Amino acid sequence: MGLEKDEDYKTEVQISGCYKILSGPSPSHPVLIEHSCLMTPGNEWNMEVKCRPILQGAQGVSNQGNNWRSLMVVYPEAEVKLKHNDIEVTLPSLQEDIEIAAFGRPGKEDKKRMQMAIFASRPTQGRDWKIWVYLVDDTNPACKSICHEEDKRGNRLLAPYSGMFVSNSNEDITIELSALEPGWKIKGSSVKTIKSRDAWNSPENSVDFPRCYFEIRHVDRTKQSFFCRIKASHEGDVARAEIVGYFEREKGRQVIQTHRGFKKLGNPDCDFSTKMNTSIPTFLFVLFVFFASSLSRPNLNRNNSNAATT
Repeated sequence: MGLEKDEDYKTEVQISGCYKILSGPSPSHPVLIEHSCLMTPGNEWNMEVKCRPILQGAQGVSNQGNNWRSLMVVYPEAEVKLKHNDIEVTLPSLQEDIEIAAFGRPGKEDKKRMQMAIFASRPTQGRDWKIWVYLVDDTNPACKSICHEEDKRGNRLLAPYSGMFVSNSNEDITIELSALEPGWKIKGSSVKTIKSRDAWNSPENSVDFPRCYFEIRHVDRTKQSFFCRIKASHEGDVARAEIVGYFEREKGRQVIQTHRGFKKLGNPDCDFSTKMNTSIPTFLFVLFVFFASSLSRPNLNRNNSNAATT
């Protein structure tokens, strides 16, 4: 279902991350702003580059607010060239540090390019596992930023990025987990949703993209190989990924299955029965060596005496 008012289709959204430009002479090379607009023939995208000064707060943190202004109004001598996946910006000499970003107003049939990115920590046998699903702008800065951020959280990319187009409508984006192998169970629903408007506006920090997660419960702890499929869909366009994982056994612990269920054992070195099983063969071996050496001594003495007599 589309938006009710035609003017709502022309709501301006940010379509790129922010690029910081330091004051000084004119840059020797143009700045390339990667945008996420789908530039198909006949598209109605109306794009503009805006800028704002970088203000340093008391703690040295940038404090710009939302005071974006048209770059061509602030710097009339700047040059802006629109390309298929990026915008080429040539700036004059700057007297202050600024940030620039691309903004756009889509038409009714326009779409945005996005990538489904899936992250999780390393799974451990017998423990619940969270799989995070992001919808990220289809730009290099966005993909690199989200990977860097998840790496700091201890998560890694589980599958290659999968592209999709998000339509200009109010319909929610559906994220579905399916084909889950026996031995695992989803806590909660297997279908999640992300608001279309949350995906349309690019975050300034190229990190806070919309996301959802699925929590997986390890039911049959004798199984370690994991598989599932994840699909994101919006008005007929689909992104798909297959997730293959291996639930590693927790260090220093082992899992055995009994007729009543599962039982965790501690370090085997601390188990009394294990110690008895290893100590008994050792004792018998020492006893055997002792008797063998005792029996060999008389033969040795007899040989020595015979040699002396000869």
